[in-house]
Amino acid sequence: MTERIAPKFKKIMIKKSIKYVLIALANLVILTWLLSVWTDKLAMFFYSAVWENEFLKILGLTLLSLGAMRILVYYFRKKRITSYWIKIKYAIILTIGICSFLYVNYSIRIVQNSFLNAAIREQTWMKVKKSEHGRLGFFLYSISYKEYNEISKTNWFPEIPETAENISFSYYNGGFQGDYTFNLNYEVPASEKVEEINIKKGDYYQSTTIKVTGYRKKVTYEEGES
Repeated sequence: MTERIAPKFKKIMIKKSIKYVLIALANLVILTWLLSVWTDKLAMFFYSAVWENEFLKILGLTLLSLGAMRILVYYFRKKRITSYWIKIKYAIILTIGICSFLYVNYSIRIVQNSFLNAAIREQTWMKVKKSEHGRLGFFLYSISYKEYNEISKTNWFPEIPETAENISFSYYNGGFQGDYTFNLNYEVPASEKVEEINIKKGDYYQSTTIKVTGYRKKVTYEEGES
């Protein structure tokens, strides 16, 4: 008798759990879609691991939401809440609450990348020139501060003064070898404060040199690891 009841009980439990699994899957699909919208060509080129890193966040929060919904089910039983729609409503609210920072972050990025800064990002993309090393090497010449800022949003490239003009930089990554070189050149007014740097630690180096010409400063920033 007990052997017959057990499979039926499992089927009932699985059937009751399906709605929570579907909520978690729907949340995963929506967040993945939002991710695909804001990761344009510029974002993908300058931060190639963006999809892997962000999807791991989505997947992790999805699993967390499933665990939280399991606790929510226990609460429903304890309070003897049986209404189907109340359970659905609170499960959705809980899931969105757990993933709220991703929803906010992705929404902001969509507005910025696809609407507010769409033109400048497309303009910047057109200036990207790949070197003979393909994706491992590229350079840009004579870009504006706004264009540089759009690139630096998605990677580690150093901040520069808003007054910077005639910005050019090149980057080469050795891939699995780990070595890279980054060279940045720009001009600012002579009154702009720019700190000179000269750091050498093993294979890593970082330096900033400044040359004053009339009312302008020519700044050269170099960073790399060999």
